[in-house]
Amino acid sequence: MKKFKLNKVFSVNSSKKIYHASNHIIYDQRVEDSYPYIVRQESNNGLRGYLKEEPNNLNPGNTITFAQDTFVAHYQKEPYFTGNKVKVLKSRYDNFNANHALYIIVALSKYLAVYSWGTGSNVNQIENYPIMLPVNENDEIDWDYMEEHIQNYKEEYYDFLKNKLEAKNEELEKDIISSFVFERETKKFLLPEIFPEIKKGSRLTTHEQIPGDLYFVMSGVENQGISGRIGNDVEVFPSNSITVDILGNTYYRRYEYGLSDDVVAMWNNELNKYHMLYLTTAVAKTMKNRWDYGGNKFREDKADDVPISLPVNDENEPDYDYMQSFIIDMILKKNQSIIDIINESSIKNNELNVTKLNAD
Repeated sequence: MKKFKLNKVFSVNSSKKIYHASNHIIYDQRVEDSYPYIVRQESNNGLRGYLKEEPNNLNPGNTITFAQDTFVAHYQKEPYFTGNKVKVLKSRYDNFNANHALYIIVALSKYLAVYSWGTGSNVNQIENYPIMLPVNENDEIDWDYMEEHIQNYKEEYYDFLKNKLEAKNEELEKDIISSFVFERETKKFLLPEIFPEIKKGSRLTTHEQIPGDLYFVMSGVENQGISGRIGNDVEVFPSNSITVDILGNTYYRRYEYGLSDDVVAMWNNELNKYHMLYLTTAVAKTMKNRWDYGGNKFREDKADDVPISLPVNDENEPDYDYMQSFIIDMILKKNQSIIDIINESSIKNNELNVTKLNAD
């Protein structure tokens, strides 16, 4: 690592023209012939909105904007207009790209951390800001290292967000029961008409359970009936199935598991996860308040008498296409904010929280 003055890497330029927000129409969404309007704010990459102004006054893309009062820097991929007290940092190196910019912004932000609103800065001060950058064996700025460092971060961050989405979807699957009402015409079907496989588990008390890797499901609502993981030699029930205990507590299972004798498993190998999530809700609605600890417990032999209401197609058969599209749409709506973040185009456009980067 070596310390460089900012003007070694960038020319510090004033904006071609300053646009004051009060004097112009600012569009919240991009419209035809409009361009980004960058101001001193820290959020949203400095983007206040979009302006339709003279293109000759645009500042070049592939540059960094520096706010003189707020001491924040942002990478701008495309040409843009600016507001007051925003400087344009243009690289002196032809190979400069977005990954280099992200690395340098973090390095610069570490130096600027001691500054606050109102301190003020001028061009000479900005040009002399020190930044710590990696160097190669020739003691020159190591652009390849910065490129690789940021690319690795993006991949790690992308994986992190994908895992976060997966975890959120798993929670959504747990909460999806009873979370919607049927909007289509429905028809009642008995459980065996939908689930060719309906089977109870085997008795295995808590004291008989041996620690292992297989989830074991018993009657109850705590942790969705999962008592722990066992190593006993028991029948393994398939993932993508539904369990219903003696009191009608209904859960979707995305994993393989063992099952006690007070719980019944149901599945249909022809149906996918989205079908089964919809069916879980339908079964749960039917089971609710139907069973009790008296002589009215749900058992395997009672499945023949339990109807569930399902949407039907033109042939008056279960409309599985509708069920799938309904659940997918529901999941997408609930996860849209995260999906927007992890969308690959967003990653490619460097829409990252660069303050989390470690530039050391």
